[in-house]
Amino acid sequence: ERNESGWDIQYERGKENIFSKWDIEHQLEKLFKRVVWLDHGSFIVIEEGEAMTTIDVNTGKNTGKYNKAQTIRETNLLAAKEAMRQIKLRNISGMILIDFINNPVPEDKHQVIKVIEQCIQQDATTVKIIGYTELGILQLTRKVSSPSLLQSSTLPCPTCHGTGRVESAEATAFRMEREVYQYRNGDYTYVEIAVSKDVLALFTGENSFYKEKLEADTGLEIKFIIADNKYANYHISKLS
Repeated sequence: ERNESGWDIQYERGKENIFSKWDIEHQLEKLFKRVVWLDHGSFIVIEEGEAMTTIDVNTGKNTGKYNKAQTIRETNLLAAKEAMRQIKLRNISGMILIDFINNPVPEDKHQVIKVIEQCIQQDATTVKIIGYTELGILQLTRKVSSPSLLQSSTLPCPTCHGTGRVESAEATAFRMEREVYQYRNGDYTYVEIAVSKDVLALFTGENSFYKEKLEADTGLEIKFIIADNKYANYHISKLS
């Protein structure tokens, strides 16, 4: 089936969790990693901050022993495409600086710009190319429309007081729900889950209907046990 937007829609009727079947969980995990690997062993490093986001391009294992200039050109073009893909998927906005591998050839820099311009056409959010700085760093801006994936799915780490991030209670709860759904329509009737207090709060009190709905949808009796953990976390301790 194809909808008005041109998307192909397929209704999944199987019992298997679609997040597992289509490897979505693994792909989501990759969106929180700093290092994103490219072809031939090169990679980019994404550092998202409050004031700006920096993306550093590295050849890594791709040393280009025989043609260094070509290696730099290919790596920069791959990095440009992947950087724009990650920016869109992670919903990164504001000032963005991409530090490509130094390449003195003007035409190669223009090719990088062309790749980015093509990627911008596929992004519904407004992206503007400011240009290269004197140090060869490309400046972009992307309109802020909503919090980034990192901002909406994580909280400042209570141990390092903001220099790192930990998964939020809401994101942990959604992940737990997806795992519990894998056991619906199976041979199990009871599940016991050890959860941190902040995750438990989302399923009890005024929000107890979330627990009741999860039990109704899965056919499982769910029991929560408070785990002594200062970070949002859960663990399925018993399944029968």
